[in-house]
Amino acid sequence: MTAAATLLRWYRQHGRVLPWRETQDPYRILVSEIMLQQTQVDRVKEYYRTWLTIGPSISPHFDKHLDQEWLKAIVDRLVRDGLLARR
Repeated sequence: MTAAATLLRWYRQHGRVLPWRETQDPYRILVSEIMLQQTQVDRVKEYYRTWLTIGPSISPHFDKHLDQEWLKAIVDRLVRDGLLARR
């Protein structure tokens, strides 16, 4: 068995179930990647679900040409939740 096959077998048996691994939606994957930059996975799991209730898709906001008020609300929320704070 190759090293890659061994690793994949181990992952199938022991890998964590994470919501962003269960989607093909680029927006949801991007949200998780941004959140995971400086935040622990367990903390991101909470915020990820909450975030998707606030902004389940980016497309309505592109239609508004990325409304400045919406962007400010998003940044304020990220700061409030501690997702933009350096650790």
